[in-house]
Amino acid sequence: MGGELRLTELVHQSDMLAPPESKEYYKTDSYRDVLSHSVLQKQAKFNAGNTATKLLEKFRAKQHEPNGKYRVIIVGALIMRTGATLRETDIQYLRHLTEQVDCKPGYAPAYDDAGFRGPGKA
Repeated sequence: MGGELRLTELVHQSDMLAPPESKEYYKTDSYRDVLSHSVLQKQAKFNAGNTATKLLEKFRAKQHEPNGKYRVIIVGALIMRTGATLRETDIQYLRHLTEQVDCKPGYAPAYDDAGFRGPGKA
């Protein structure tokens, strides 16, 4: 399900390790148009057949695994990034879950990265 959606396309432009030429491309109007189209396509896929709800439930079933809660939150954030419809109970659950994941404000080196920069910030 997640592979078909190609969710990584939603975050390429924020990849701090991307090569300089990619970072420059992400600033162009051309890429903005590509991203906008991609987001709308993903929104339609998420809304079709309750795909967003099913994907979130799939990750919630694994939240007891290491970094499982973090993954549920990230998937929820990607779904919200597209503007897809989520049930109010799912949104409330994500809010509750974010309080359970450690946050480190500002920059954190990779060896000490616990997940989020602050409440509501990845």
